[in-house]
Amino acid sequence: MSSSNTILKKQTLFQMSLYDQLDFTDPLLVLSQMIDWNFICILLSPFYSELGRKSTDLRTYAGLIMLKYLENHSDESLIQEYIRNPYYQAFCGATGYNTVPPCHPSKLSIFREKIGQRGAEIILAASACAYGLEAFDDIVIIDSTAQPKYIGYPTDKKLARDILHACRAIAIAENIKLERTFEQIEAKLIKIINFSKNRKNNGSDDALVELKKIATALVTHLENKLHEKAIFTYDQKIELFRRILKQTKNSKNKIYSIIEPQVQCLIKGKPNHKCEYGSKVGIIISKKSGIILGAISYDGNPHDSKTMEVSIEQLQRMYSPIYMPSTMIGDLGYRILKTKNQDPFDVQVCNVKIITPDLLKKLTSDEGRKHLIKQLKSRSKIEPIIGHLKSDYRLSRNFLHHEIGDKVNCIYSAVAFNLKKVMNAVKAKNDISSLIANYALITALKSKIIDDIISKKNAKSVVEQNKKSDNLDNKLF
Repeated sequence: MSSSNTILKKQTLFQMSLYDQLDFTDPLLVLSQMIDWNFICILLSPFYSELGRKSTDLRTYAGLIMLKYLENHSDESLIQEYIRNPYYQAFCGATGYNTVPPCHPSKLSIFREKIGQRGAEIILAASACAYGLEAFDDIVIIDSTAQPKYIGYPTDKKLARDILHACRAIAIAENIKLERTFEQIEAKLIKIINFSKNRKNNGSDDALVELKKIATALVTHLENKLHEKAIFTYDQKIELFRRILKQTKNSKNKIYSIIEPQVQCLIKGKPNHKCEYGSKVGIIISKKSGIILGAISYDGNPHDSKTMEVSIEQLQRMYSPIYMPSTMIGDLGYRILKTKNQDPFDVQVCNVKIITPDLLKKLTSDEGRKHLIKQLKSRSKIEPIIGHLKSDYRLSRNFLHHEIGDKVNCIYSAVAFNLKKVMNAVKAKNDISSLIANYALITALKSKIIDDIISKKNAKSVVEQNKKSDNLDNKLF
């Protein structure tokens, strides 16, 4: 009898789904029910072609990226943890327990590049909608922070040495025999620079100048040796090398990394880190709930007052015309220069009213001052949220490559913060049904975003067809 009972139990377990075998009150499983996966999958499907071999399910890709930032994993450790943890598999939509990885870790980077910034914004909108209608408030708070890049501390010695190594690597790749590689001289000069205690006496400055001269000589020698086809491929790199070697201490638009030339030097006035090398990020949260509604990485290092239009355009791209805030609260950096006849209390950017602390000086009534002070005090809510993004959700160091990595990393860290906030709300309240979002907003967003993506895709296909027809005409005639 005992053996027959065990066989029956095994059969029933085999017939049951993975979700039924787990604890359905676990916050991760409750979170998977509160996210509208159809919203994400339908909107991300236009980024993939219908032709060719089918890719992995979009829900598994989106779920893996959410778990990566939520639990602070690398791509490799995330795939290992997915095989070990059945809750991860249930969150990503698996029907049964899998011992085979869903994809190779490199596929996650391909997925991030394929959907780009627009796809990441779709996932951010879905994470905000998972909290419910309380996430969308008329008053929002904006602030900027630095997103440091995973690069070494830039010095002239390191940049010159990297240029020498890059030139030798290009010569090996193109089968070019260099007359001089300057390896021995480079080693001697770097020893002088490294072990010099007093710069004036030991001649480290002279050694650095000579190291730059060697690097310029090798760049010109390599450029002369390259073939005509190879010149087009390495033209941008050689121009980058020349810019680095020409720049001085006081030159503007300096380059701090060969691999990541878009990196900027951000001075935020911190006592520990005076300079941070990376990109500038703007964060927008709702005043009541604290949910992150927008996160965007700016090009270059603009002033805070010049970044509001870009941030509001992101909100319009994600939520308009279903939702748009009426007022935005910022610090003194977001104040705008007013014209003579303009009312300072009616300053608007893209039809959004801007409130900054400099308005307190222009108020005379006590009631108006009290109301404005209350609004300005709520601005401090965003500071601990930025701290959590940096310490818990991979914003303190960006490991993703190139400009698309800068734009995407801050959005996914905001997604992880929103999902953690939903999980905390699930733990705090016993009534789970009251936390489930009103999907009328999601369906309206879905139809609007689908139309935008499909129209852009159709426009691209028309341009490609015209190019193909032009090429055919050129071949025929």
